[in-house]
Amino acid sequence: MKKEAENINLKVNSVEDFYSGFSDNGTKIVYRKIVDYINDSAKASSTKTPLNINIKIKDLKSKEEMDECANTLKFYYKNEIEDKKSEIKTTTSIAFLLLAVGVCVLLLLEFLIPAVWPYFFRTLFEIMAWAFVWETVDLFFFRRTIQKLDLRKLTRIYNSNINIT
Repeated sequence: MKKEAENINLKVNSVEDFYSGFSDNGTKIVYRKIVDYINDSAKASSTKTPLNINIKIKDLKSKEEMDECANTLKFYYKNEIEDKKSEIKTTTSIAFLLLAVGVCVLLLLEFLIPAVWPYFFRTLFEIMAWAFVWETVDLFFFRRTIQKLDLRKLTRIYNSNINIT
């Protein structure tokens, strides 16, 4: 059974309102509140349901303006997807680095540091090592999962059907 597409409907007063006031004529940037509205609307829905974004712009003059608005929105989400992928890679790298540091400190405590060290120092280093290992668990299993969910949402929006009238 095919799922019915979900619609996100927006109304924009003019083409100028679609773009950020800081955009110049060469580089168009989508107005942040439009992106926030699309993100919030897509957040509550299933990632498996097809998505249609319907944008009604009052003073739209030509097909070229419609295409430019749609392409600018797609370009924005393409960049967001690339940023999120980079963030996931960075988080994964940091998690493995912290795991390596934690395991190395635990191995040093077990095999190389003489037993003549005071109990205080051994306990301090052991707590430090387990803190590194726990931070690895937090980054890899919790934060990375949230980042992957965000990536799926951004990909869903990027792959959506954008209708501008």
